[in-house]
Amino acid sequence: MATNGNSERKLGSNDSGKEIENEKKSPTGNLPSKQSEKSKEELTYIQSLTQTDTEGKKNESLQSLSKQIQVSEQIFRMKESANEEIFNVIFSTNDINSLANGIKQQQTELKKQGSLAEIPLETPSLLLSLSNEVKSSNAAAPEFKEEFVNDEQSAQLAKEDSYDQYVTLRKSLSPLVSQKSKLKDEIAMAKIRYFQAATDEEKARLQARLISLANQFLVLENEENRIISQLDLIPNKVQYASMVASGILPQNTNDSTPKNRIASVEDVAFRVDSTAKNQNNRWAVNAAMPSGLVYRVQVGAFKNTVPDYFFQEFSPVSGETLKNGLTAYMAGFFERGALAVNARQEIRNLGYKDSPVS
Repeated sequence: MATNGNSERKLGSNDSGKEIENEKKSPTGNLPSKQSEKSKEELTYIQSLTQTDTEGKKNESLQSLSKQIQVSEQIFRMKESANEEIFNVIFSTNDINSLANGIKQQQTELKKQGSLAEIPLETPSLLLSLSNEVKSSNAAAPEFKEEFVNDEQSAQLAKEDSYDQYVTLRKSLSPLVSQKSKLKDEIAMAKIRYFQAATDEEKARLQARLISLANQFLVLENEENRIISQLDLIPNKVQYASMVASGILPQNTNDSTPKNRIASVEDVAFRVDSTAKNQNNRWAVNAAMPSGLVYRVQVGAFKNTVPDYFFQEFSPVSGETLKNGLTAYMAGFFERGALAVNARQEIRNLGYKDSPVS
């Protein structure tokens, strides 16, 4: 991994050609930067005050400040070890600004008590300077510009091959957004453990874990950007976006597959699978049922039929029209109730909390 450009010295050779060996390295093997060295110096100072000051309230404040500066040092260490893209996935501007402001508040309070009269802390300004460099990544679903189309226009546009292509690309984004959100949650938990780590070995291990998670996030983000670039090339994309938001399905006239039949035995086997599905961009409604008593897991009910980028995470899914006019969507076909209950738990683990067996 490359050393941050702000390092005081770089490992190299002296005038005699001998390798410089006396340069102190961080636990990750990188040369410490001016930022991390300064925060370490200030951490040592605060810790010395903590040891000599036995007043309860003041000592608690010093310990809190000590922890905040220690966290700052770990952030600077991460900056030394990770490239810009990785660092931006792990830390947000808000993370860094909140820490800097917290240190300033604690510093102000302690100065009132006379504890920090001798030395001004530079760590907050170093953090704020770092936050100006951060361009945070996020896991939010991409937004698409929409343009209203009336019923007559949408009926015509729904027959276009390009709309079928648009819907197929849009549904392929759904699992990417879900996976990115999950990775962001994992990164948030790993950051907490990283800041709580007690040893250099544990810090190095957790730092490597954070970098690995961030790399996975960037792979998904690159794929998401690739799909969005393809969407941008499709004509009528703003009208299509409005149609997707309204739940309008493609009506490809070249599609001869029956929409109310289960295509094969494979469609009956329940499976959790986040890959994009190809069912002509719609879920079957009032499909032919397997013979005999079957159990199913209800995953939603809607006034209008929904495209098949809904319920991407599992299959098979099909709809049944209810007496009240709603369309209930069911997952799986199970011969035994116990199998349906097991599938329901898998579905609930994916975030579908209200999933009754019927």
